[in-house]
Amino acid sequence: MWRMRQSRVGTYLQPQMGQEGGHAAAMDCRGRPQLQCGPSRLGECRNRKFIANMSQKLKPTVLKRYRLGFDIWGLVLFLLVMLPNCIWFALPAENDVLRAASRTPGIDFVASVCQALTIGCLCCVVKKVRKPLRLSPLVIATMGCVVVYYAGWVMYYLGVRGNGVVLLLTMAPCAALILFATDRENVPAMLSGIGFAICHLFFCIANFINL
Repeated sequence: MWRMRQSRVGTYLQPQMGQEGGHAAAMDCRGRPQLQCGPSRLGECRNRKFIANMSQKLKPTVLKRYRLGFDIWGLVLFLLVMLPNCIWFALPAENDVLRAASRTPGIDFVASVCQALTIGCLCCVVKKVRKPLRLSPLVIATMGCVVVYYAGWVMYYLGVRGNGVVLLLTMAPCAALILFATDRENVPAMLSGIGFAICHLFFCIANFINL
């Protein structure tokens, strides 16, 4: 004797136990009856399995959590980082070693692309659901990196040009951008910021650090 059973993948026939000619239905690992696919239903079973697999794969990705917008604090951080550079372009320091020709043009190009992506993501990409900006430990660390960065420029203009000062001028702005992106839960800005930091560090070591 056969009876109708309903499962998540469809309706099928199952023989009842103890009835004449009946057999126990195959069970899966969770104790649920499995759909038996005969030759006539093989194509239907394959279609259902394909749809089930695709539904598992079509989950929200990282990019779907974000939207185009405007973060004023991202722009403020960018301007704070760029201000000493603008002063340096207009008023060169005495014995300005940072103006030497670069020996890593390829790395410099990649660093410039990563920097542009980081600033663009910080200013123009915002998370759809995010917490309001507050004085969190990450924001305080960002402000600390900016202060240290300005202190490095003061030492540089005072004539202190050791490896530590050059590394400070190289990594402090990168750290500020990455920390702020982490606080704002901006993964695209974090990833591009890490790429910028790696390229910038390689540029610094190859051109200015005396190993």
